[in-house]
Amino acid sequence: MPTIIEDRRLRGFATIIGAQRVSWTQPLLMLLLDRKQLSHGDYVDLIANLGSKRIGFVSAGSGDLFAAAQLGFDSPQFKSLVEVISRKTVEAPSLARVAVEFFVQLWNAEIPGARHRLVSSVLEAILTRPDAIRLLRVIIVAVDKNLRERRFPENLISRSWSDYVERFVAGHFIRDAVIG
Repeated sequence: MPTIIEDRRLRGFATIIGAQRVSWTQPLLMLLLDRKQLSHGDYVDLIANLGSKRIGFVSAGSGDLFAAAQLGFDSPQFKSLVEVISRKTVEAPSLARVAVEFFVQLWNAEIPGARHRLVSSVLEAILTRPDAIRLLRVIIVAVDKNLRERRFPENLISRSWSDYVERFVAGHFIRDAVIG
């Protein structure tokens, strides 16, 4: 089993003094998850905890965000993962991919009451980034395209998404900047 050290300088020192294997926490958690020695719910709790402790790098995917969303938009796990995925250090394409996948999952799930609050939490976190408007455009279009391709009767899900987006951007006074 490797020695778990989050601090980069301490990791370097550990190898100098003879530690054979060192690792960050999340790769070990991913290994345990892959080996089914850790449930996905526990994994999400643990990476959310790492994120809330402001560990330098924590990665979360749309499935992790969706699992945290099941706990509620105000759960510490969901709030932490939203903060993790929207950090300014996160590359825009990665954030866009995770957000699009998460929003599509939400829009296809049977949780319409909480859906708007969950999506708003993510979009509002994105608005804190310097590239927010460009990201919102990319995400909104990609989600809309994905939902339209599903061919749900009369595109009801897609229309519901469009109505939500219209209300969100109007309510945040960014309609002209995002939709044009």
